[in-house]
Amino acid sequence: MIGGGLAGLMAAEALAAQGVQVDVYDAMPSVGRKFLMRAKGGMNITHSEPLEPFLDRYGRRRNQIVVLLDAFSPDALRTWLKTLDVETFVGSSGRVFPTDMKAAPMLRAWLHRCAKRAWGSTCATNGSAGTLATSARHRRCASPRPTASKK
Repeated sequence: MIGGGLAGLMAAEALAAQGVQVDVYDAMPSVGRKFLMRAKGGMNITHSEPLEPFLDRYGRRRNQIVVLLDAFSPDALRTWLKTLDVETFVGSSGRVFPTDMKAAPMLRAWLHRCAKRAWGSTCATNGSAGTLATSARHRRCASPRPTASKK
C-alpha cells in the first residue's frame, strides 16, 4: 500500500483482515501524520444529523457520496471507533468528537490493533515484528509465518 494516511491504513486493515499480506509505505516519518496534524485544529470526525440532510450537503455530488456512505456510514464510523475503545460524543453543533478530543490515542489504538489483532496480523518496522517506531517509513501488516509448536 502506498500511503500511510487514513485511507491507506483502512485499506491495509481491510486487506489484512482477508488474509492478504500488506506492506504500507509512506513518505512521512510516521503513518497517519496528516491526521495528527489536522486534529490540532479540531477533532470532529463526522456529523450526527440524519442521513438525508447530511447527503444534501454534498449538492451535485450527492449520488457519488451516497454510495460511499452506504458502504461506511457515520454510524458505522462510530461503531468502528468503539472497536478501538474510542468513545464519541455529539457536540451542540451536531458534530461528533472523540471524548478525549485527541487523535494520537485513536491512531495508537489502530496501529496496536494492526500488531495484535486476533486474525494474526503483525506490524513490523525495520524487520522487528510488533515494533511501531515512529521513525520508520515502512509498516508491514501480514499474516504471521508458521512457527514450530512447542511440546
